[in-house]
Amino acid sequence: MSNEVTGDLDWTDVRIYCDMSRFDGNQRTDGKWYDPHIEEAIDPKNTDDVDWQDCKSKLPTTFAYTHNPKGMKFSQIQICPWFLNYAKGKEYNTWEDVQKKTKLLNFAVPILSNGWPFTPIDAISLFDKVLLHELTHTRSGGGTKDVGGGNPLFFGGARYGWNQCKALAKKGVDSSAADQAPQRNADSIALLGSGTFSIL
Repeated sequence: MSNEVTGDLDWTDVRIYCDMSRFDGNQRTDGKWYDPHIEEAIDPKNTDDVDWQDCKSKLPTTFAYTHNPKGMKFSQIQICPWFLNYAKGKEYNTWEDVQKKTKLLNFAVPILSNGWPFTPIDAISLFDKVLLHELTHTRSGGGTKDVGGGNPLFFGGARYGWNQCKALAKKGVDSSAADQAPQRNADSIALLGSGTFSIL
């Protein structure tokens, strides 16, 4: 690759991880995980913008997450290994429950994208949409939010999916909460990208 970054990364760069090997052997006695890439000890259950253990939870509720470390450090996108397994459509093992999560998502996506709570556009190019969603959360991608106020039964009320994003757009901008505006919602932007790509 001619544009590959080989030197030090700065705060506008993004590093994407497909596994969690940077944490292997880096669990501390206080329960924190040391990330050697950003030289930071993080609490995997109590970080400002991400629950780092979600990729290892029993249910496949988190596909990926973005972390913007404090200071002038690069943004990090962690793709959950089980979701990468699903996206590739191949079987391989990284840890014990990866196969179970992949099989559950293979079963769930066609059902969930049949109109409630999701639609077919939510399932089209799902991996690409998730990656675009996460890129919009980075500093250089605009630092978007997962705007709340949606159905609390799904993703804690975050506005994920076509139906929720459409409802948010109809609601419009609340001048007292500009960071909760439709154009600040990561999934709204990701769906715009998916829709545009699918008609080209």
